[in-house]
Amino acid sequence: MITGNIQDTVKPELVIRLDKESLFDLNDSASGRYLSDTQRLSFTSTGKTEERVHTENNHVIRYLKDGQVASESPFRDDWIILIILVSAILFSSVRSSLPKLMPDITRFFFLRGINDPASRDISSLFHRHSTLINLISFISLALFAYCAAVWYDFIPEAINGFLFWLISFGIIIILVTLRHMVCAVTGNISEESEAFNEYMIAIYNSYRFSAFFLLILVILLVYTVIFPPEVYFIAGVIVLIIMYLLRISRLFLIFIKHDISIFYLILYLCGLEILPVLISLKYFTGVV
Repeated sequence: MITGNIQDTVKPELVIRLDKESLFDLNDSASGRYLSDTQRLSFTSTGKTEERVHTENNHVIRYLKDGQVASESPFRDDWIILIILVSAILFSSVRSSLPKLMPDITRFFFLRGINDPASRDISSLFHRHSTLINLISFISLALFAYCAAVWYDFIPEAINGFLFWLISFGIIIILVTLRHMVCAVTGNISEESEAFNEYMIAIYNSYRFSAFFLLILVILLVYTVIFPPEVYFIAGVIVLIIMYLLRISRLFLIFIKHDISIFYLILYLCGLEILPVLISLKYFTGVV
């Protein structure tokens, strides 16, 4: 049997009390006397243990730094996700006609098919699938414009996010319609309808291809944190500039193929291409 006082045998930093009626009293094990029910089994840290724990905690805390509060993304509104889903559904409904767009992609990016009858078939813009593709393009362009306006704090306080997107969507439709009418009227007045019809198709293709890339950027902006938002907006502006330059280059080649005077090309560019851009810069930035 074990004899002796338990408090004399334990380590200095630990005191053990037993709380079990079935345990023998270590002081008088031969008598078979049990411990009283008031005695308890507990582990009590002494000052030495507390001092060691405190020292270890201080050692760990010394290397910790204050964290940064993660800011909530301004692009996580529910309606944005809904707009992206609507665009995806519309896109899936016209995917059967995508192979027909491959010639347009080749002609646009490689500046081919100038003066080709297929390049000036204006009736191709009014098919059901073509109309849906235009609708998806306008939705995507307006969504990118909204995200840029949110990030650069351009939206007035009196207008909520969805209303601003809706206004942007309407403005884009109006501008494209006006450009369509201007090309049609200019072609009829100059008796060069074929040339301006071909350029009109190039305009719609530039909107479509721009919107496709911008929609990808918006999805990455909303659902990922791979890059800062500024990277996506800069990439979007680069895409728009490239598409615009390709469109103007195609217009220049169209005028040459149709033997139209360069004077009319310069007049058209200054009046209907460059002037609206300068007015926009003046209004939004005050640079010009």
